[in-house]
Amino acid sequence: MTKPRQIRDSNPLHVIARDGCWLVLPLLALVMLTWTAPRMTNAAVLVAVGLIGALLFIGGWPLVRLRREVWVRGHFRADSVWHGRLRRAWWARGVSLFSSLILGCALLTALARQTGATPLLVVFILNVPVLVCLRALFERWLWPHLLPEVREAVALRAAMVVDCAGVLVILLAGAFLARHPDYASLPLAEAVRLTVSEEQARSAALTLAMQLAAAKDAVVGWLGQQFLPGSGPVALQFAGWVIVLATDAVVAWSYVRLMAASLWHAPWRRAARRRAARDLEATACVMPPT
Repeated sequence: MTKPRQIRDSNPLHVIARDGCWLVLPLLALVMLTWTAPRMTNAAVLVAVGLIGALLFIGGWPLVRLRREVWVRGHFRADSVWHGRLRRAWWARGVSLFSSLILGCALLTALARQTGATPLLVVFILNVPVLVCLRALFERWLWPHLLPEVREAVALRAAMVVDCAGVLVILLAGAFLARHPDYASLPLAEAVRLTVSEEQARSAALTLAMQLAAAKDAVVGWLGQQFLPGSGPVALQFAGWVIVLATDAVVAWSYVRLMAASLWHAPWRRAARRRAARDLEATACVMPPT
């Protein structure tokens, strides 16, 4: 019996450099979207959102499917009718595709607006080395402890969670340090109207999305200036921070999902997964029954 081939690269620096160079491609796409989004037509915006959503779905669905299969195999017998139904689960594909489109819309809107103390695109570019280093670190750390079928997926998922938390902290710090208009003497409706009127784009759909995001910023800023820390209802202060946290988390997760999808479908990783699958099949065929 031949020994299965080792698919993990023994040189972590080579892995990090190769993954980092590969992620230059989606970064260039984000740069182009940032420059061209305000001048896009409605059709171009729909195409851009569709392409981002498709890439998020193509990259994210294999991880969701693998997690679902592991859960089904751990809870249901192979001869159960629910074993096949839950593994196929067409509704799960629909949910994943819909969430990917929502994330794509949020990412495009955030790139078009570029608000905060630190430009969003700068955060995304500087975060690429962090993501590839985290993925390589988790892969080497978890390699001896996980089954071959889930090693790469679990390592990538762990890197995504940690990296998303880091990006979210930076976005929250940028929102806290950003200079906001003075809303102290204005009613909420007037503050929203003034902020929304500043958002303009060629596409009516993108303009609407940008104005909704601007309205969110106006509400948060108005709450923060009307009810300063130590005064006013605590519930309203908490609500303002929850809104900021939720919206920034959506943007951070959409970016991390996009980068992770690009890593998952890198040509050398797809080839390594095919080789690993063939080796596992060959090993299972030659092993004597127990």
